[in-house]
Amino acid sequence: MSFTECAARSFTAVSIRKNAPDSSGVYGLSNGSEWVFIGEASNIRARLMEHFEETDTMLTNRSPTGFTFEECPPDSRVSRQDVLVRQFEPFCNRRLDYPKNSTLWNGEQKARSRAAIGPYKSIKRVPGV
Repeated sequence: MSFTECAARSFTAVSIRKNAPDSSGVYGLSNGSEWVFIGEASNIRARLMEHFEETDTMLTNRSPTGFTFEECPPDSRVSRQDVLVRQFEPFCNRRLDYPKNSTLWNGEQKARSRAAIGPYKSIKRVPGV
């Protein structure tokens, strides 16, 4: 199931302050060609501003240009994030180790990584990609 608040907003300080709620929920960052990161926060606006102000991180290196969000109660944020991560497979989430209390911590991440490689023994980095 996609984000219930599916309107894409510009990932700028002005847009974050104007559009993101200061309430609990999940959010997604994208760059026009891929989902970059899906996170959860007690204050969506504050967390998006933290991301916006980051420098030289895996997230900023993917150049996010837009965000969306979904308000949800604190007790369902992590499980909702897991559902969205499974659906959209954002670049940065694929490179994170999930905590053991996450529903993704059951070998699926490792199996999915192997499946992404396919029958090849290793992944060869292609210049410029």
